[in-house]
Order: sequence, then structure tokens, then C-alpha cells
Amino acid sequence: MNPQIMIVTVMAAASVAFFGFLAYRIRARSSDMDLLSVPPLEDNSTLDEDLKDILAFVPMKEVQEIIKRYMQYDAQIGDTVSFVNDQQRFIMREFQKMPEAGKLIAFLRKNGLNVDSWQEKIHCFWKTSPRFVKCDPSVAAGGLTVMINKILETVPLDELHELLRQKVKYSASFRRFLHVLRSKDFHEFCNALETNDVLHHHYFWAKEGGLEITFAIELFNELYVYLTQTLVA
Repeated sequence: MNPQIMIVTVMAAASVAFFGFLAYRIRARSSDMDLLSVPPLEDNSTLDEDLKDILAFVPMKEVQEIIKRYMQYDAQIGDTVSFVNDQQRFIMREFQKMPEAGKLIAFLRKNGLNVDSWQEKIHCFWKTSPRFVKCDPSVAAGGLTVMINKILETVPLDELHELLRQKVKYSASFRRFLHVLRSKDFHEFCNALETNDVLHHHYFWAKEGGLEITFAIELFNELYVYLTQTLVA
């Protein structure tokens, strides 16, 4: 399976969600563990394999068509794409300066995620993705919120939930990833995002530009709670 299609699924949301994340301090308390105390791998699983298994539940062609329509004919998504194109090099520069980000990326590499490959897929998608043509509510309307809801309607969520439950039981790499989300290192990374002046300015520029910051914050909140609480209950 080509994971680039999944990148298409989330990129329009991710650009807005990223800025929402800067304004959001994760409410769940972190555990006392850090990355050095995360349990070692107990099998030959990798995060790349886990991710490919998850992507198998996404109806790629349907999702691709939804995103293509919204990128071309929804004004809000068009504004989001333009914002990312204008600001991405400044944002990435700040990430590269963060030791907290480097520490997490190194852990993901060690846990079997091909970071370089995913980065290249994102870069290729962004260069070749369709651009805004004109506002046409008869083709696409409602911005990020409606687009994400339409995508979710195509995904068999109950079956996906069951797969993730099985991953918690049988994939050591996936369990390690969940431990990372509750670690002090991850929360230090979140704090570094919040206190970075340059990224803080970008967040306010995105908000002033009418991007869906509130929805993005809720999206990250729900995903974090699902992965760290609901899924492992």
C-alpha cells in the first residue's frame, strides 16, 4: 500500500491542527517515566508496520477525492494551504532548533519508524497536491470540520478500533509509542512548542486568518485522550 495517500488524508487538517496544538496544553498528567525508561521491544514489530496496518482500513480513493475537491473548491482549505506554503520554512526552522523534537524523532527512528521516508512523502505530496481553483459550495463547503467528518464517514471506525486494541496487546512497538505519549519527554516537547515565540506568532497569524483553530484543538485533544486513556482502558 502506498502510504502517501494517507498523507493526503491528513495534510489539510494537519496544517491547521498544528497551530491549534501550539495553543493547547495536554490536560492529562504525564507519567513519571522518560524515554530512557520506556520498556524495550519484546518482539520484531516496528512502527512502520503498525502504521501500514492502520492505513489498510482507509478507503484511499474515496478519501483522495474528498481532499482533492476541498483543496480546489473550498476557500477555507485554500487559505490553509496558502498559509502553510508561506510559512512552512520558518516553522521547520524552529523545529530543527528544538532538542526536545530531536529527542522524540530519534526515539521514533529507534522504534522502527522510517522518518526520512515519511518526510519525503509529505514533501512530494505538498509539491504535487491540487491548488485552489475557485470557491464553489456546490462541490465543497464547510471547511476543515466538514471535510474531516466526510473522511471519517468513509472509515470503518469500529473495525479500526478493534485493530488498535489488538496492537496494544500484541505489538511492542505500538505499546512503546503509547508510553511515549505519556512520558515527561513528550510533555517537555509540548511545553517547548507553547513557549516558542516564533511559533506563537504563527499561531496567532493562523487564527487571525480565519483557520479553524478551535476545531484543531478539539481534534488533538480527542485523539490524545483516545490513545492514552480510552484505547488502553
